[in-house]
Amino acid sequence: MAMMQLMLLRAGFVVFCAFVGIVAWWINGLIFDRFEVTEGVNLVYWPHGLRVVLTLMFERYAAIGLTLGAYAISWRIWPEDDLIRWLLRLLAVAQPFWPCACYCRNQEISRVA
Repeated sequence: MAMMQLMLLRAGFVVFCAFVGIVAWWINGLIFDRFEVTEGVNLVYWPHGLRVVLTLMFERYAAIGLTLGAYAISWRIWPEDDLIRWLLRLLAVAQPFWPCACYCRNQEISRVA
């Protein structure tokens, strides 16, 4: 019973982080649309700071959620280019957050041991 509740809580963390990432991207597009240099690239991009905070709070679950959220919105930015939509989103989103999430997890394990 407790294991099922823990799995649901972790899945909730993933869904919450994906939702927050998508909403932050959408709000950033509304507010800072005029600062867009090229399609999908803004001079002001405040959701990155939010991603860092989420990763520090929810560790690997945030990394999973933010990666899934990036995949969910990538088809809106680059609908015609499969390479950018799949491979580059994985590299751009997951690469900075996975090491941080793994480091946080290792610190947690070393505290317990």
